[in-house]
Amino acid sequence: MAILNKKYLGAASMMLTELFNDITPDEKQQMKLLFNDLSPELYEKYRLEVHSDILAYIIAEPGERTARWNDPEYKLKLHYFSFLYVQRGYLFMTRLFKMPDRNGIRRVPAFFAMLAENVCFTKLKDSIFNDELTFEDYK
Repeated sequence: MAILNKKYLGAASMMLTELFNDITPDEKQQMKLLFNDLSPELYEKYRLEVHSDILAYIIAEPGERTARWNDPEYKLKLHYFSFLYVQRGYLFMTRLFKMPDRNGIRRVPAFFAMLAENVCFTKLKDSIFNDELTFEDYK
């Protein structure tokens, strides 16, 4: 029995692509200026500012995002962090999908310990600022 259904992995891939493509070149440039050379404190301030809306933004349809979040700077921050969250979620799902069946009572917690470490510390090459989404980071 697989822990993760392929349909959910495909949906996560689709959502990551949707968020990547759902930003205009002009918005991408504005976002780049907003996040360029941020201090860790300001980065965390931005993340906390939008944190309560991230889940709703991720699950919203593209048209809903436009209608519901219309403050340009706030939306850029929200889009940036939503993309990062989906990216980490997709990375987690690709790793979880590879979990072998019948691992045993000691091996399952060990697997999750290594999985968490991998997901937390993987330096992702794909960025919202790239020209294309390669999915190379998730193999």
